[in-house]
Amino acid sequence: MEINEPFKAEALEPAPVKKGGVTREGTIGLVFALALLAISYLLICIFPVMLSPLGFLILTAALYAVTAAAALPLKARPDGRSIAALIIGMIAAMYRMVHGCAEFDLFPATLAALAAYAYFAVSLFSNHSRSPGGGLLMDIVKGIAYAFVSFHEFFTALFKPRGCKRRPYALLLVIGGLAVTALIVIAAASLLSYDANFRAMLPNIEIDDILSFLLKLSFAVPLAAMLFSLNSSSRKGLFPALSSEDTVVRVGSKVKVIPAVIVIMPAAALLIVYVLFFISQWAYYISAFTRALPEGYSAAGYAREGFFQLCAVTVINLILIFVMSCFMKTGTRGADILRRVFTVLLSAATLILIATAVSKMLLYIERFDLTRARLEATVFMIFLAVVFIAVIIAAVFKRVKALPIIIAAALLFFTAYSLVNTNRFIASYNVDAYLDGKHDSIDVEYLRNDLGWSSVPELKRLLENAEGSVQRDAEHAYNDLRSHSESVLWYQGEIPYYEAKKSFGE
Repeated sequence: MEINEPFKAEALEPAPVKKGGVTREGTIGLVFALALLAISYLLICIFPVMLSPLGFLILTAALYAVTAAAALPLKARPDGRSIAALIIGMIAAMYRMVHGCAEFDLFPATLAALAAYAYFAVSLFSNHSRSPGGGLLMDIVKGIAYAFVSFHEFFTALFKPRGCKRRPYALLLVIGGLAVTALIVIAAASLLSYDANFRAMLPNIEIDDILSFLLKLSFAVPLAAMLFSLNSSSRKGLFPALSSEDTVVRVGSKVKVIPAVIVIMPAAALLIVYVLFFISQWAYYISAFTRALPEGYSAAGYAREGFFQLCAVTVINLILIFVMSCFMKTGTRGADILRRVFTVLLSAATLILIATAVSKMLLYIERFDLTRARLEATVFMIFLAVVFIAVIIAAVFKRVKALPIIIAAALLFFTAYSLVNTNRFIASYNVDAYLDGKHDSIDVEYLRNDLGWSSVPELKRLLENAEGSVQRDAEHAYNDLRSHSESVLWYQGEIPYYEAKKSFGE
C-alpha cells in the first residue's frame, strides 16, 4: 500500500465475531479511548504548563506514542510529513524545559505542540496532496474538520466497542453506579463526621477537591473526544479530495475574479507614496545605519517607532500581495507580468523598511540592555525579511512556490528559538556589556524576575566581578533564587533549573 494512499474500507473490516466478542479494532478503539481520556485529564491537571514542564513533555510524548501504537495494528505507516510533525511537536513541548523563566507566555508553544500533533495524526493515517502549496493548507483545514466530524465515536468506542453484541451500555451503567454510590457515601460520611473518632478514619477529602476533579473531567472528556475524532476521521480518510492537487488548482483558478486594474492601481499609488516617503525621510532612515540618533529622538522612541511602522506597512503589503497572488485575474501574459513586477517592488520596499527597523533595534540594544521583547522583535523582523525574500523568488521564478519556503523558514526559526536558551543568552549579553564598560548600569531585578533560573550563572559572575550596589543586588538576587530552589519539586524543574543547581554547588 502506498504511504499516501487512502485506506480501503474493506481493509479495515474486522473478522466475524462470535458470542458477542469484541473485534481487534474494537479493542484497539476502547484502549485508545481510555488512554486519550487519561492523557487529556492529566494535561488539564497541569494546565498551565508552568505547573509541570516535564509533565507536559512526558504527556506529549505519551500522546504520540499511544497514537502510533493504535496506528500500527491498522497498518498505518509514518511518512516524511508525520515524522516532521512528530519532531516539531516534541520540540514545542520542550520549549518550557529549555527556556525556564519565571514568567513566560507559553500559549504559542503549547498551541504549536497540539497543532503538530493534529497534523501528525492526519499525515499518519490519511492521504495527502502532492501539491507543495495549497495542499498543506487544505490538510490543515481537513485536520480541523476531523477533530469534530467523528466526535461521537469516542463514546461509541467506550460504551459499545466495535463487534460487541452484548448490552452496549454496561460500562456506562457501571460508571453511573459508581457515581451514585460515591455521592451517597460522601453524604452519609458528612452527616456522621460529627464524631471525632469516625472523622479521623475518613480520608482528608474536601468538597473543593471533588468539584475540582469534576471540573477537570468536564474539560478532559471533550478534549479526548476531539483527539479520538481526529484519529478516527483521518484513519477513514474522509474528504480525500479536499487536499488533492486537482482541487487546489481548481479552487485557485475559480477565485481569481478581481480585475487587474483594481489591484494594480492601489499598488502603484502605494509604491509612489513609499518613494516620496523615503526621499523626504532619507536622513532619518540613514541614521539608523550610521549609529546616530536623529535630532529630537531618544533611542527607545526611535526603535519603537520603526517597529510599529514596520508592522503596519508589512500588513498592508502582505494583503496586497496576497490579493494579487490569489484573487487577481491573470488570464493574459501582461497581467501576469504586472502582478510579478508589483509583487517584487512591494516586497523590496518592505525589505528596506525591515533593514532600517532592525538597525534601529540594534542601536537601541547597544545603548540599553537586551530584553526578551527586544530579542523577539529582532528575530521576528528577520523572519519577515525571509518571507518577503521568498515572495520575490517565487515572483521571479514561476516554478518556485513561496509557501513551502515560508513554512520551512518558520519551522527553522521556531526550532532554533525553542532549543536555544535565549534567556541565558540575554543575561550573558547584559552582564558582558556591564562588565566590559559598555553600559553604566544593569537591571539586576530584570535578570532575577524575568529570566529566572537562566540568570543564575550570570548573577554569580556579577557577584564575583562587580562592585558597589550592583554587587549587593546581584548577591541578594542570587541568594533569593538559591533559597527558592529548595522548594521546587522534581517535576517542576527545567534544564536551566538544574544548571542553576550546579552554580549553587548542589
